Amino acid sequence: MKIEIATSMDELDLTKWDTRRIAYLAAAVSVVVSVVLSLHLIYKHLRNYTRPKLQRCIVRIILMVPVRFPLRPTSSPSTVAHLFFCSE
Repeated sequence: MKIEIATSMDELDLTKWDTRRIAYLAAAVSVVVSVVLSLHLIYKHLRNYTRPKLQRCIVRIILMVPVRFPLRPTSSPSTVAHLFFCSE
């Protein structure tokens, strides 16, 4: 995936964006929000560590979000591969 930086104000106009670019923006925003919230939740659990057996498991489950979401774009297949394998 090629990352392009906006060079003019027209490229920053959200009304002219295509569906793919809007989907990537929505995905990026949701990743940032979920990682921030899960890290905050982990912090709160570790700060009030009163039931170690239970909270250790809870923290392990919540820790999957900040570890997995940033790696998600690298594991998804590219559009070119999709077109190659799915074309008739």
